[in-house]
Amino acid sequence: MVSVVTCEELNSLFEFLTDRSTACWTSMVSSYNRNGLFREALDSFIRMQESRVEPNAVTMINALYSCARLCRLKEGKLVHCFILRKSMHAGDLDLGPALVEFYAACWKLSSCHKLLYISGNINIVSWNTLISFYAREGLHYDAMVLFANMLAKGLTPDSYSLARSISANAGIVFDKITQKSIVTWNYMISGLSHNGYSVAALKQFDQIYFNCLEIDEVTLSCAIQACSNLGYLEEGKWIHHKIIVSGVQSDLYINTALVDMYAKSGDLQTAKRVFDIMPEKSVVSWSTMIVAYGVHGQMIATASLFTKMVESGIKPNEVTFMNILADCRHAGSMEAENFYFNSMRDYGIEPNIEHFASIVDLLSRAGNFDGAHRIIKSMQFPVDASIWGALLNRCRIHGRKHLIQHINKDLQEISTNDTWYYTLLSNIYAEGGYLHKSRVVRTEMEGMGLKKVPAYSTIEVDKKIYKFGARDASESKEIYIFLEHLQNLAQGQQCDVEGYNSIFSEDYNVKDPFSKPFRS
Repeated sequence: MVSVVTCEELNSLFEFLTDRSTACWTSMVSSYNRNGLFREALDSFIRMQESRVEPNAVTMINALYSCARLCRLKEGKLVHCFILRKSMHAGDLDLGPALVEFYAACWKLSSCHKLLYISGNINIVSWNTLISFYAREGLHYDAMVLFANMLAKGLTPDSYSLARSISANAGIVFDKITQKSIVTWNYMISGLSHNGYSVAALKQFDQIYFNCLEIDEVTLSCAIQACSNLGYLEEGKWIHHKIIVSGVQSDLYINTALVDMYAKSGDLQTAKRVFDIMPEKSVVSWSTMIVAYGVHGQMIATASLFTKMVESGIKPNEVTFMNILADCRHAGSMEAENFYFNSMRDYGIEPNIEHFASIVDLLSRAGNFDGAHRIIKSMQFPVDASIWGALLNRCRIHGRKHLIQHINKDLQEISTNDTWYYTLLSNIYAEGGYLHKSRVVRTEMEGMGLKKVPAYSTIEVDKKIYKFGARDASESKEIYIFLEHLQNLAQGQQCDVEGYNSIFSEDYNVKDPFSKPFRS
């Protein structure tokens, strides 16, 4: 991903151009969007209009996306009017979902329904977009009604429609059960946690706890897993405390879940303490601790733990090697990765597609693209998107665009439902000026009902959860100011202490809107 500094450099280069085509303007708007600079993206679109350069459908999609992320209803409506005035059909495979997503983000749901019934009947992606919005916002009944209306219109649901609708239906069925056993609660909490609804899973756990209902080891494991997914360290500590004081037997699964939760929440010391006092350790437990060390960049500890694991009589499995190869890759240790990769067969394990993807990624990360390509061609099983994606990503970072053209034929044979792969390929084509190919990839992706979910990181400060997304730069200016102050302090310079204290004061609203106050 391009950094903010690179965006500024890109803007300087753009200002230097004398002949700014539609493609140039669209690339600028798209670049700002990809980096979460939605205001700048919208400003570029306005400047494009002022310069009387004619936008295309890709430009309009980007403009709508900017308006959606900023909740700029007025500006988005103007973009919609422009689309209508220029006869860009709203039922287009791209524009339809983009318009629905924009109006949904602004909570103008009546406008979403009008779009569906006026022009969305031929485009299932538009229906999927609104169904997904309803399910994500907890409006399960509305999601089911919309799904039923879609069927009544004669549209055939795809896997995406069915998954979202089943998810919404499960919430409705669960609420209607009057006598819920612990098994029912556990299924619900586990299902929510494993399908990206960890906050909702913890709310269900709260209901069990505060209503003094029965809790077993499975309930606790699922709740800890939800904390791990979210990085909720204090909530995880609270659950751990209740495990200790309530007399609930802490079993292998709970202890392993605790190690994972503490490691992912940044508390490696506690993760190690829990691991060390475990009376029983499975291969999953050892693999989890290996991941913990790798995430924290402690490659020497990773290697030492692997040796202890083998010496203790635990045989590593495919997942163990996948984890340790990932640790080697993050540390940039080609020698160590080759050693562990070649030693897999000593334990009776044949490397699978993920292990090869790790090797390809490390080779290409080091700039050895010929070696990475040779390994891909030597594989005895079909090469999937994870392998080519690893090579593509590094080609993009190293600026080796000519290699992408060299393997273009191989890329065309890939069929996958991995949104990361399609997004990566689309961005590479767009950055290389192949806007038509970029749009074809996006169209194929959206035609399959796939949608990229923006990644984010969480950090807990003073029992509050702060969420930072790759595409959410709404507070980036203040964050960079804060970092600049810290750098000045490190260099012994004077800085405005009150200034950066106010950035993270009680009034500064960057708290995760889905978080809840923690119990003491």
